[in-house]
Parts: sequence; structure tokens; C-alpha cells
Amino acid sequence: MAAAGDPSIALQDEATCSICLDYFRDPVMIIDCGHSFCRACITQCSEGPGRDLFSCPQCRIAFPRGNLRPNRHLANMAEAIKRLRLQRLSLAEGEPKKEAPKLCGKHYEALRLFCQEDRAFICLVCRESRAHKAHVALPIDEAAQDAKDQLQSCLITLKKERDEIMKRKWCSEGGIQEIKKDVENIRNQVAGRWELLDACEEIMKSIDEIASEFSKRSSHLANLIKEVEEKCLKSAFELLQAMDPLLSRCNIEISGKPKADLNEKVELFNEKLQLVTTKLREVSGNRLCFN
Repeated sequence: MAAAGDPSIALQDEATCSICLDYFRDPVMIIDCGHSFCRACITQCSEGPGRDLFSCPQCRIAFPRGNLRPNRHLANMAEAIKRLRLQRLSLAEGEPKKEAPKLCGKHYEALRLFCQEDRAFICLVCRESRAHKAHVALPIDEAAQDAKDQLQSCLITLKKERDEIMKRKWCSEGGIQEIKKDVENIRNQVAGRWELLDACEEIMKSIDEIASEFSKRSSHLANLIKEVEEKCLKSAFELLQAMDPLLSRCNIEISGKPKADLNEKVELFNEKLQLVTTKLREVSGNRLCFN
């Protein structure tokens, strides 16, 4: 923003519509009082059937519909001031190594706030506009810290889930071989009983499939954890830009559904294995144990 006493403040005010607080776009002047507004803004204010007179939003003087004329001089001035504002901000950047400020596309002001409702970067002029006046807007650094805190909380849960998976038998070669050894032991005892032998073959096939899913799940969590940690080291702008889709992905993992899906497959596997061992006990009296 311009400093107090800077003549550019008055100049910028002259190029700003008092309704939308944006630079004039296609400005028109009310002939009766001389005040100017964006055509779209004053048209919206004077909409409504059965009305012949309307009030100027600035001085409240009544004017008839149609008493508007284009203000091309003001349109040219507003466009020139926008260009000058951009140049001024570029030249005001004193330190060459400092990152240039991000500018609002509407007002050519530095983006200093983050609108929580619209999830958008806004400038101080945007903050006072109708679109954002009723919204919660935080300084960008403060909003970025809130985002980082949310992601750090997600990291704790994601790492816990990853560690739990890595402790499962399904994620170690030794554990998988142990499961296969138990099933192979059963299969050796069901020779001649084709219905049990077929069930054992199906169980052996399931072992590698479930182990593969646990491996993919572990790898997916590791990659997501790495991405979250890297994003937390980014600038406030980069973090907030990536925040929503990244947090959504984290919440999907934290919801427990992927974990529940895997546990359901393991439970189904155990049920099939238990069914085979029960059948085998019935015909042989063997006492088999599967851990």
C-alpha cells in the first residue's frame, strides 16, 4: 500500500469504483451529478421493475434510467494507473535477492491475506470488497502456520499407521515364509482330498496377493509422508497452494478405510485357512495351529 501523504493514494482513489472497490471497468457517468461507476456496478444497483428514478450510490441524488454516459477518459486513466502501480511495486523492491511480491490480478496490490472461506490469496482492497468483507481472512504467514500445524498432526497419524504395517508378518519375507510353511504343512496332509487341496491352493495364491497389497500400502504411506514433510518446508505461498488437495489425501488415509480394507482381506484369508484346518481335524484328528 502507498505510504500516508503519498499523492498516489488520491490518484488511485480517483481510479477506483466506490461500489466494487476495484479499478474502473467500462466506467459510466451519471449525467445529473457527475459521479462515475463501473457500468456493471451501477446497472446492478438500478435493477428492478416499475422504477423510473434511481439514487446515486455516492451522493443519493435521484436520476432517471438512461441518464448515463460512457466515461472514456476515466477508463483510460484507470488503465494507466494500474500500469503505474505495477511499475511502482517492482521498483520499490529494494533488495535484489528478495522474492518479488505476489500481486493481486484485480488491484495490483501485494497479496497479504488468505481468505479461509474462498481458499484464495487476497490483497487489502479485496478484503474490503463485498466478495470477502464477511469472510475470515488471515495474514498469509499465519494461515501457512495453521496449515503446517494441520499437516504435522496428519504426519503423526500417518507415521503410526506405517509403523503398524511394517510390524505385520505380511511385510517381512520371514513372516510370509512362515505363513506359507503353515499352509504347506496342511496341504501335505490333505493328499487325496481334492476339495481341501483346492482350498489350500487358493490360500497359497492369496498369500502373495495380500503381501503385495501390504507392500504397496506401506510404500504409498512412505511417499505421502515424504511429500507432506517436503511441503512443510516450502514457502507460505507454496504451502497454501498445495494445502487443500494434500490435506484431502491425508484425510482419506486417516479415515481408516484403506486400513480396514486390508484387515478385511486378512480376516477372510484367516477364515478360509481356519475352515481347511477344521475340515482336516474332522477327518484326521490332527491338532493344527496357525499363528
